[in-house]
Amino acid sequence: MKIFSKLLGIVALLLGAASYHLWYVYAYNLPHFSYPEYGQIYAMNANGWIVYLTWSQELQLYGLAALAVVCLVGAVAVDLFTARPKPEPKRKPDQSDAGT
Repeated sequence: MKIFSKLLGIVALLLGAASYHLWYVYAYNLPHFSYPEYGQIYAMNANGWIVYLTWSQELQLYGLAALAVVCLVGAVAVDLFTARPKPEPKRKPDQSDAGT
């Protein structure tokens, strides 16, 4: 299960990076005015700039971010709640073996 946890963590990292990249592309390439005829009516605040997204763009952006969070929470949960073998207690050397 350790591999599954690492895999979920890597997927979360990739989804988070994709979400950030998409946010960056939208922030600097979409219009600063609403265009209802094109469906760009959903406002996104990009470091003080307001840009307008379509419904599908907003769904992609926030869907990627939500999937990244779900994968990260899943990775942490799998890592915390999977059973790990307990270490065996160290044995003290037997006194009868020391004299021979």
